[in-house]
Amino acid sequence: MNFYKSINLSIHRFTHVNYLTLIGSTLPSINALSSIVDLSRINKLDILLIKNISIGQIHLLLEHTSYLNHLIMQNLIPLFIPPSYIHSYTIKQWKFNNDIDKFCSRFSHIKSLKINIYSIEMMIKLINRLKYLEHVEFWYNFDKHLPFISMRWLRRTIYRLRREKFTYQADDYYLVLSIRSKQ
Repeated sequence: MNFYKSINLSIHRFTHVNYLTLIGSTLPSINALSSIVDLSRINKLDILLIKNISIGQIHLLLEHTSYLNHLIMQNLIPLFIPPSYIHSYTIKQWKFNNDIDKFCSRFSHIKSLKINIYSIEMMIKLINRLKYLEHVEFWYNFDKHLPFISMRWLRRTIYRLRREKFTYQADDYYLVLSIRSKQ
């Protein structure tokens, strides 16, 4: 839904929308959204292209999306506390600087993460600290590290992977890792 343009709210209400992408300078009111889309059915919500969004607006929107599993955001807002029922996140930019500990404590329940990282060390810390993580996709310039990334290097370097079964795929710009318990 693109909110740069005016919307006729009386057109039709969509009741079977699973994936909703919102685009605009600000987030529209919950009443406006609810009149167009059944928010309780949304499984995947993309607010990446909302230019100005407050923590209050995000939490209000999340209160109305009880079926939500995946949230896509431009960056993390420092006061954002993710609901425990959302298990999958995409975060386009990292703006917590070196505060990985705060991120890991707030997002400790996540199972799937797609994130742009700023170092290999950050990648290692995230994998080690997020104990429920099953799927992760890191965006980074891996070009200079690619010759060193292997199953053996990952298992030796990342403590958590010594105890888990995993597969990975690497490229110059991304690394995808799937982790599952050996049980």
